[in-house]
Amino acid sequence: MLSGPDLELAGQPTSQVPPMPDAPVLLVVDDDPQTRSLVTGELRKRYGSDYRVICVDSADDPLGLLAQLRHERRLVSIVLTGPSMSQTTATELLAGSVSFTGRPNVSS
Repeated sequence: MLSGPDLELAGQPTSQVPPMPDAPVLLVVDDDPQTRSLVTGELRKRYGSDYRVICVDSADDPLGLLAQLRHERRLVSIVLTGPSMSQTTATELLAGSVSFTGRPNVSS
């Protein structure tokens, strides 16, 4: 199970039914807290019963989180990222995520 700082923003709206413990992951990476909160809230409302929505900023080491999820044998369905971040660029993050997700489908 994921540990460390609360990776999911507290107080955000979620679907009525929590996802199964082994639900696939939707990973949101953005440095702007307002954008992160809005996107995460919308994803949880629409997909929260089928996916675990995890939200981090680039300082939280998203590639390390992907490695941890792979170690836990968790399926990461989507990595959604903002265009520019303080610790990395979206292109670098998405390119690096291919080794964890196996899906080289990167669009700009």
